[in-house]
This record gives sequence, C-alpha cells and structure tokens, in this order.
Amino acid sequence: MIQYYSRAFTKQFGITPGRYRRDKDVIVLYEKANIGHRLNKERAIQSSLSVHTKVVYKKEFQVMGLQAMVEPGPGTITELWTVFNKRLSEIECLSLSETRLGICEYYPDITDESEFSYIACKEVAQSKQIPLGMISRRIPSSKYAVFSHHDSIQHLKDTYQFIYGVWLPESGYELAELDTIEYYEFKAGHSDCELGIYIPIK
Repeated sequence: MIQYYSRAFTKQFGITPGRYRRDKDVIVLYEKANIGHRLNKERAIQSSLSVHTKVVYKKEFQVMGLQAMVEPGPGTITELWTVFNKRLSEIECLSLSETRLGICEYYPDITDESEFSYIACKEVAQSKQIPLGMISRRIPSSKYAVFSHHDSIQHLKDTYQFIYGVWLPESGYELAELDTIEYYEFKAGHSDCELGIYIPIK
C-alpha cells in the first residue's frame, strides 16, 4: 500500500514524497532505496521469487461499494469487507466476474501509522441506482504494474515492501498519483482467492 512506500521514502531521504513533489530542488535522488535498511534481505529475496510482475494499461471503468477510513493492518479492512459482502446483492448491474476490488485511495503523505481511505467494491456496468450508504467511483485509464501475491495474507506487507523498496526503484517507472487497486479473484469450489496488486505508474 501507499503508506509503505511513503514510510520507506521518508526514512531513506528525510522528506515525504508529497513535499519532494512540491519542492523538487530540495533533494537530488542519485541513490536507489536500499531495501536492507527496512526489510530482511532473505525475506526480500523470497518475495521477489514469489511475486510475478507485468505492466498493463487499463481503460476507465466504474465501481460501486463501501468506503471507510481504515487503520493499517487487516482489522478494520476485514470488518469493511464483512459488511460489504453481506450487502453485495443490493448492487445492480454487477459485472459477471467474481473479482472484488479493494481500492486504497491515493494520499501523498501517508505513513505506516496513518489511517487511509479504502473502498471495498465490485466493478459495475453502469450505476442506475446507488444503495444507501454506498458510493460509485469512476477509475480513470492508467498504466499499472501488476503483482500477483501467492503467499499468505500475513505476508502481504512484505510484498508491498518488495514492490516499493526493490522493484520500483529499479524499474525505471515512477509512482503515479492515483489509487492502488487490489484484485481479489474468487474461483468456484475454492475457499482461497488470488490477489493481484495494481500499482499505478508513469
């Protein structure tokens, strides 16, 4: 999530990403982020072996769901998903896919300790009627780096640290000021789901 990137950036360079974007002459980035300062090297290597990456371009699409300010970690996010799943049948014009989306809204100066805005949602064909308490959101077209997380959800933080601490500095891409999207793919007959992490890049 964005808070892992912001925290790593701030620790490495002593300035938040938001302030750097506003005052680009404050620091000059010659040094790539050293993942060894904040992620065990052995775990980073394991993460790099288990995370599959591709770059895609997604056209604009629309989602509908529940939005809330949540705390870092699975606690409040799990609570939001529990409520959303119970109300899923209230949404009209759902896409045929079983995929559900968790949208971490972009905020430039978020940290590991910050609350952040999260939307538990599904893609919709159109929004004729929005159920009480839900929101409809149009996601703009963008290029994304896509990471498939095949490990336990308990190691999701490690995957994000790998993305922002290892992959992004070495990729040649920059983080775009857009929301990060988590795709939860449920398959018939399976209790587990596949998780795809879509990081907006430019």
